[in-house]
Amino acid sequence: MATNFHSDLPNNQIHNPKDFSEAKNSSVPVKTNAGILEWVASPFNISTTITCGSDTAGVLHNSFFHIFYDNTVSIEVHFSVTGDATAFVPTTGFTQSSVSIAANATAIQVAEAIKVELDRLTAAGTAAFVTSVNGTGKCTFSGMSNTIGTIDKGTGFVFANTRTPYGSQNLVSINGEIQWETSSPGGVTSIVAGTGITIAPAGGTGDVTITNSSPPSSNFMSQNIEGYGSIAVGIEWALSNAQYNSEHKFTTNLGSVGSVSISPKNMMNTSIWTNPTPSIPARWNGWVSGVGTITLSLLRVKMQCPIPAEYPTTADFCRIATQTIILTGNSTPLCFDLSSFTNCDGWDEHIEVNETLCITASCTGKSASFNMNCNILLSQV
Repeated sequence: MATNFHSDLPNNQIHNPKDFSEAKNSSVPVKTNAGILEWVASPFNISTTITCGSDTAGVLHNSFFHIFYDNTVSIEVHFSVTGDATAFVPTTGFTQSSVSIAANATAIQVAEAIKVELDRLTAAGTAAFVTSVNGTGKCTFSGMSNTIGTIDKGTGFVFANTRTPYGSQNLVSINGEIQWETSSPGGVTSIVAGTGITIAPAGGTGDVTITNSSPPSSNFMSQNIEGYGSIAVGIEWALSNAQYNSEHKFTTNLGSVGSVSISPKNMMNTSIWTNPTPSIPARWNGWVSGVGTITLSLLRVKMQCPIPAEYPTTADFCRIATQTIILTGNSTPLCFDLSSFTNCDGWDEHIEVNETLCITASCTGKSASFNMNCNILLSQV
């Protein structure tokens, strides 16, 4: 009974699979649906470089080579030397192409003539070659794919074919036939942002972050605010809430414009909204009538809760929106509508629980009197 099992042989005594030496690079052996061994090469592009020789007394006349462009187009290229009327006998199944050269043409001239003819075929739509010559008698052309390359049929020139696999290929079985295919594998091929969705990075490649930047409308909260102001120049006035001033007047003096400092008491006195849940400002809009030029501001105000052992003397604030309005009279109310809000360094983009909102007003040039009716819209997160 034999004991020299194939699996026990050392590597240097094991032969490669049948036809390995003849198989193209980047190919795999398969057993076809006909039951035979076949090497299936992955799709590739071909580039051919011809090192041309010179013509001697018309010797190149009717010599030819074959370009296998793809699986459907094969081109037979023959030389026609000026002055020789001997007809060329074409090969059945090939598109015919003729390269005209003069008798005793140099290698450089022959290479340039090949380029001219291949460029003509491209212009005619027969193929789509990319051609070049290097000035030493070499002509290089590409555009062929998934064929056997270019073959000399009697010119005596040197032909070098270079195969380059392309793309991301998948080995698939189509009707029982195993072959390479360039289509993408199953799964996600792209991520498209819908309404209110932000994708980073754009295009959805690599590590992808998807952010819902527009919460559903059912999660919106709103607050309507009315107010009246008769204010002096140089001071920033805050709208007092109903608990301390039932008429909702801009009567809380916060100091000079641009240097607002809010005390804990004023934080509560001027809070037109205390936030019950994390949210994002979505819109601030309304109407104002009166006399003067006023600047309205919306402030986020927060103080630590629970209160620390040492009670704070001021509350932090962040001015998130500002609107300047030149009023034209009590009978001609003007509107404002803001949906873009700024954020301050160190502040979360979300309005936190127990943060308050405060509306302030200041005027320029001279004192101003005005009526305001506005709405603040917040979206929960």
